[in-house]
Amino acid sequence: MKRSVKIVCVVCVILLLIVPMAHGAKKKKRQDDPQIRKWWERPAVVKQLELTDEQRAKVREIYNERYNQIVEDRWNYRQQKSQLEDLLRKTDLDEDRIKTQTDQVQAARAALEKTLTEMQTAMMGELSPSQRDKLLTILKYWKDDKPRKAKKKEPKMKKSWQLR
Repeated sequence: MKRSVKIVCVVCVILLLIVPMAHGAKKKKRQDDPQIRKWWERPAVVKQLELTDEQRAKVREIYNERYNQIVEDRWNYRQQKSQLEDLLRKTDLDEDRIKTQTDQVQAARAALEKTLTEMQTAMMGELSPSQRDKLLTILKYWKDDKPRKAKKKEPKMKKSWQLR
């Protein structure tokens, strides 16, 4: 009995040590994954642009400085949009309130776009003109292979003229 308990304990300890090591190996492998979303972290892009470590560090710093503002702006935009959708779901539509809320949605979206553009401009400022040109070409043909959550599509309603 004591021996089987010892064996079970040894197996548990081994499993507890192996799982984190395997997880660490997966993380290291992901660094070379072409699905990394940050262009300055992709080895192939870094090589193509011939980015220096200093440039990568500055771009990373710019991203980190603006990240919280982007998250906040994105949250605000989604909140404003959600409030507009709530107004549109009501049985009694208040057109004045809907117009006001639409303006707030557009302002929130503009704030988000402005923050993203400022970040991109600052990042581009760290690159040489030829690096910027190469990066814009890369981003133009960027394939985002990462699967996204599929939105449930409502069945399309046939038009009255299609029912026949």
